Amino acid sequence: MLIVFDLDHTLFNTDFLKRDFCDVFSRCGVPEDTFWQTFHQSYDMNPSEPGTYAIEKHLTIVPSLTSKKKTEIHEALVNTVMSRGVQYLYPEVLAVLAELKQNHDLYLVTKGNDSFQKLKISATNIGHLFKEIFIVSQTKEQVLKKITAGKGRVINVNDRHDELSSVRNAFANVYSVLIRRQRNDQQTDLPVINNLREVAVYMKK
Repeated sequence: MLIVFDLDHTLFNTDFLKRDFCDVFSRCGVPEDTFWQTFHQSYDMNPSEPGTYAIEKHLTIVPSLTSKKKTEIHEALVNTVMSRGVQYLYPEVLAVLAELKQNHDLYLVTKGNDSFQKLKISATNIGHLFKEIFIVSQTKEQVLKKITAGKGRVINVNDRHDELSSVRNAFANVYSVLIRRQRNDQQTDLPVINNLREVAVYMKK
């Protein structure tokens, strides 16, 4: 069976990373409210990557930062991510992926800034667990069309109801499963799991 996973809030605890980033900016003299305001503003700075974050984009809009300070913060953020490493993964992720990989083809399809997503993947050392990894800046449909064509039943695990619904409507052979990490308030008509171990239930249906 082919199983497709999202990265952020599915395998990777992105809220944990955000808190780390806030701490780094704070240590470098950026007030917390300024960090959060500019953090969210940076998501839509690049029309070719809507709704995505990149360290470089963020640093350009934080007020009163010298070039030296920007470099200092950038290096500190990267070092923090690499040092924290696998701690950013939800507790069951490594074991479940390793088990599934023995008998199934696993794919990682993540939306985000290319360099930032690669940083997370490198830091957590999960790349070897996937047959192929795709990083997209817009929608995932083209990639999913490519990897699911001619396949039987495909499981698609993601924390975003909107993305899952779109995929479900576009591909009859893709079974969408919503994983609830932080976004517990989402209303959904999709099957729901709370951790990756529960994926096995839907593989048998």
